[in-house]
Amino acid sequence: MGFESEKQYFFDLLLDSGADFPIAFASWRLYGEVVFVSDKFKTLIHASSIVINVYDFSQLVYKYFGNFLYIAAEKVFVQQSIKNEYSALLKSKYDEEFLHRLVFNKIKKVYVYTIEKSQDHEKVKVKNDIKDNIVDSIPIYIWKKNLDLKLIYCNKKYSDALETSQESAISNNLRLVNTRNEKYATYTARQSFIEKVVIKGNRRYLEITEQPLSGNTSALGFAIDVTDREELKKEYKTYKKQTEETLDQISVPIAIFDEKMSLVFANSAIEKLFGLDINLLREKNFSEIISVLLEKGAILSNSNEKEFKEKAVSLFTAIIEPYHTSISLQNGKIMNVTISPNHGGGLIFLLQDISDTIALKREVSSISAVQQETLDHLKEGVVVFGTDNRVKMINSAIENILENKEIINDVGIHIKDFFEKISPIFNLEQKTGLCIEKIINMSTQRVQFSDTIPLSSGKVLDYSYVPLPDGLNLIRFFDATDKANLERALEEKTDIISQIDKIKANLISYISYELRAPLNTIMGFSDILLNQYFGELNEKQIQYCQGIIGSVKKTTEVVNAIINLTSIEVGQIKLKYTEVNLFKFIESSLELFKNRAKFQDVTLKNNFNDEKLTVYFDELSMNQVMFQLISKALKLTPPKGCVSISVEISQSEPDYFNIIVSDTGIGISKEDLEKMNNTLSVGMGNAPIDNTIEFGLVLANNIVHLHNGRITIASEDGQGTVVKCHLPVNKCIN
Repeated sequence: MGFESEKQYFFDLLLDSGADFPIAFASWRLYGEVVFVSDKFKTLIHASSIVINVYDFSQLVYKYFGNFLYIAAEKVFVQQSIKNEYSALLKSKYDEEFLHRLVFNKIKKVYVYTIEKSQDHEKVKVKNDIKDNIVDSIPIYIWKKNLDLKLIYCNKKYSDALETSQESAISNNLRLVNTRNEKYATYTARQSFIEKVVIKGNRRYLEITEQPLSGNTSALGFAIDVTDREELKKEYKTYKKQTEETLDQISVPIAIFDEKMSLVFANSAIEKLFGLDINLLREKNFSEIISVLLEKGAILSNSNEKEFKEKAVSLFTAIIEPYHTSISLQNGKIMNVTISPNHGGGLIFLLQDISDTIALKREVSSISAVQQETLDHLKEGVVVFGTDNRVKMINSAIENILENKEIINDVGIHIKDFFEKISPIFNLEQKTGLCIEKIINMSTQRVQFSDTIPLSSGKVLDYSYVPLPDGLNLIRFFDATDKANLERALEEKTDIISQIDKIKANLISYISYELRAPLNTIMGFSDILLNQYFGELNEKQIQYCQGIIGSVKKTTEVVNAIINLTSIEVGQIKLKYTEVNLFKFIESSLELFKNRAKFQDVTLKNNFNDEKLTVYFDELSMNQVMFQLISKALKLTPPKGCVSISVEISQSEPDYFNIIVSDTGIGISKEDLEKMNNTLSVGMGNAPIDNTIEFGLVLANNIVHLHNGRITIASEDGQGTVVKCHLPVNKCIN
């Protein structure tokens, strides 16, 4: 049996019949005058002869099938069809459907016009396609062997794989793959297996199928290339292994069950959590694994074992979306279980320890309760609102302060709604709007502020905004009525004091005129008498005049001191800071007392020798201070003694420098020294002047206080006195 007959035999196996179907056709030359028609075509159009002129042929075709021939000829002639042909499915006047095709042969310059019934055409077309294209073009290797295991047929795919022709492959009995069972007589059913072969230098996987044909006289075989599928399987196995290794490193326990409820994967975190060998559990289904966990007490159940297992097993048919639940373990842990459907069937269990989260929530709840209890015991009204401007917490004191018993239940409302609810207690509607706007703006900027609002009841309400560290916001309300009343009383008292100060100022002017004028008169007349302008005086009269002059001077000093003290207290003295050379300032102060010191036989000494140091203070008032301090020192120093002035930076208070006036006089007793320091430390105008301290020293102390400084005295009875004048160093410029 030759190749063509074997091929025809195989085609006949695929088709019920190999009979040809007749086709009606007609043909004529280009520019010819006659048309040759087949008997089938002649019968179809009822032609009188098989040779017809072109005009009559066109009319007959038009009568039965319309204008097809004219349209087809025009399209073919202008080569609108790639294959130089035109086809259409048309009905005749008898409603039969025919396939019309007009083809032009360029070489022979002949038209061929064919007509066939549509059903007949399809059958012929299928048969021809199977014979000419399908078997050789399908991506399957097909062969046939006889009882001697010799190749008697193969398709083109088979021979191309062996890089030869079909005839050569058959004649040389070339095999694509060695079959596993070479004796077809023993075949009772088809066999399939996968083999690895090399085709055109490439390694391929083929799925081989061989089956004995009827009578066991031959066998038909075919192979399908499954390389992509096998490679995909390999990739899937690699991906699955990598995924399982990755999941095994995760601390979150994960278990995967298939559609048969068998355990297919569980990471090491599952073994660690339940203390079980996962390899032993792989042979058990989900229900059996639940039984093992319950028996070992690894998980706790509120219901009986049977009910718990039934509920757990029902998850495999009930869950279509991720489901969340929780279980309790014997060790006290609480696990959140996320159950998700597996795409391949079954379920995925993911467990997360939420024990710490639950404990933290309880702690937060406890802290919140403590906070609420603490806030409820405050006298101030407190409102806490979050970043969404909704009230989170309100204490009980706010009911009385805002005169509203219902707002304690307003947790959750917007802060604007909260203020609108309490707006009737405010005196001005504009003030309420301003308050709300300010609080919302400040909460956005998180800037602390406070303000005061008068209430319609006459009360005064203080409120303040405080940003909290956790992003919350706090508003504090305080009944400031008593505070406002106290401030009002203080303002009234301040007005009274201001009026008293004015009276003092007027008194100073009065004393200055009423006392100084008579004293100056007495002083002038006494001086005239002492100088004996109107006659000589005896010794006794001279002594009286000298006593009058001394008493007047003493009284004038006291009056001047009182006036200066009062001027400081009422604020009439204003300091004028200027830059002063400290060395020259001390020298000029000592210069005023040179004659007096020489008369008392007392040495004046300047221990400060920095001629460049400058300071800032009121030079006129500080001259008065130095005058009083040096005068005091000279009074306490006996003949042959010494009065010295020095400057130092305070060791105990680095922010101050000291002007020190020291003497080697009789000193001050411990009791008198304590009284003097107490009087000086109280400050100006705040303590009664003791008779142990002179007006001049109090005056100096008050002036130094105006400079934000102070005076301290150190002395021992019979050991001299040291007076330190402390002044702020920030006014000192080197």
